[in-house]
Amino acid sequence: VFLICLTKINIFDPVLAIFVAINITWTGHKLLHSSLAGLMDVTLPDKENQLVIDTLNSFRQSHISFHGLRTRKAGHISYINVDVLVPGDWTVRRGHDFCVEVETALHEKIPHAQVALHLEAIEDPKSYDDIPVGYVPLDGKDQLYPQTPAESD
Repeated sequence: VFLICLTKINIFDPVLAIFVAINITWTGHKLLHSSLAGLMDVTLPDKENQLVIDTLNSFRQSHISFHGLRTRKAGHISYINVDVLVPGDWTVRRGHDFCVEVETALHEKIPHAQVALHLEAIEDPKSYDDIPVGYVPLDGKDQLYPQTPAESD
């Protein structure tokens, strides 16, 4: 309005109105997107997924692995689900203690996450039948079943 009064050029009014309309539309889109994202289940952000993967990989050994990682965020709560593959001859206590270590490490990285670990025998082929749709790959290979020495020959 000041530019119109100063310059007596009326084109500034509709141009400014177009910029204001674009700003309102853009702001409304951002608000709607963030509001709906809080109501819908979405995967964790890439940065948090990478924290989970790095944490799990820090526990990975030749006889310990993970697969079927699923992460999601519903509102303000984060969920982490993963299968923990350990030797079948481990005792229940040893497997449980290991899962507690993994869960504690995950909570250190993502404090308010609900963590669900499913313990399975690494050498049992049935342990690889339940990879869920929408899992987050733990490595770029998408290897679902580790080769045993007999299979690699």
